[in-house]
Amino acid sequence: MLGGEAIRAGGGVIGFLLGIGVVSSAIAATDLGRDFLGPVWAPVALFGGIGCVVLGVIGFWVIGWIARVPMWLQAPSPGAPRRYVRGRAERPEDREIPNRLDGRD
Repeated sequence: MLGGEAIRAGGGVIGFLLGIGVVSSAIAATDLGRDFLGPVWAPVALFGGIGCVVLGVIGFWVIGWIARVPMWLQAPSPGAPRRYVRGRAERPEDREIPNRLDGRD
């Protein structure tokens, strides 16, 4: 859970949030977990956990952006071209998305 500290100081909090979200939603998604939490807290734990996972993923994206980590978006198929959000294209079929914030077009 402290892997975010390698990206940026304080990133462990985001990793902890992501971990809590995964554990909470996993427990609330099982029959035993729903019986343990009860009819009121099981949906709260499930949707709260999903919310924590979403916030954790967004948080890691943001701290990666701030720390200038090379990132790209890619279709979920082998060999699909990458759309580089940060960093330089590695393959000729890849495309760089211009970023005006870092001074290059």
